[in-house]
Amino acid sequence: MDFNFDEAQQAVSESAAGVFGGLATDASAEEVERTDDRFDERLWAELARANLLGIAVPEDQGGSGLGLTEVCLLLQQQGKTVAPVPLWATLVLGALPIAASLLSAISAVVPNVRDVAVTEAGAGRTDIVVQIADIRPGQARRAMFAAFAAVSLVKRVTVVDPDIDPWDAVAVEWARVNRMRLERDLLLVPQAGTDRSEPMEDGGLVTKAGFDATAKAADRLEGVERALPPAAFRDTARRWFTENLPAQQRPWLK
Repeated sequence: MDFNFDEAQQAVSESAAGVFGGLATDASAEEVERTDDRFDERLWAELARANLLGIAVPEDQGGSGLGLTEVCLLLQQQGKTVAPVPLWATLVLGALPIAASLLSAISAVVPNVRDVAVTEAGAGRTDIVVQIADIRPGQARRAMFAAFAAVSLVKRVTVVDPDIDPWDAVAVEWARVNRMRLERDLLLVPQAGTDRSEPMEDGGLVTKAGFDATAKAADRLEGVERALPPAAFRDTARRWFTENLPAQQRPWLK
């Protein structure tokens, strides 16, 4: 039996060691300790850029598709530096229960909701995507307000159609770019209550935003349907990237 770490596990450990070793210094820890929330935003952003926050999320949901061993290796590197970032709470405890609770809360007022995704960029709690089937007028905003009310940390909600995978960040961004008119589909809620761990809060308040990125019957077809290359070319490109890119660099492949 081979107890050595495989190539992907070694890559996660080395990548994490590089990020923590470069940013989680004694000086930075002292600086963070003087802040109210004791959270190293710069280190957290670098972990996201290194694709380390989504290592255990399945590939078909926008992650790297790795497992508990890789998460433990990441936590081990954090423990070596005692870095003030919420890896355990986010990767192990927080994200999926938050998604499940939001799905339940939104379903109470929008029964045709299909799925709720929490994003890596939002640390599994501040930014969510709601997928609604056969959406009716007014339901997008109803879902937004239900999410804001259910979890105070949620500050951005994007509503998408069933053809958009809510866990696919690229597909969601495509819907925001191509299915929205900002003057019609953007909701801003100023002075909304939030948690003190929200980095932009001021006196317990922050402006929250909702994006209705669903297709509208009156809009041009070009903004509803996605322009894609022929399937054979997509499959060839996908195979090449799958075979040649390290696992932690393939979270966007579909």
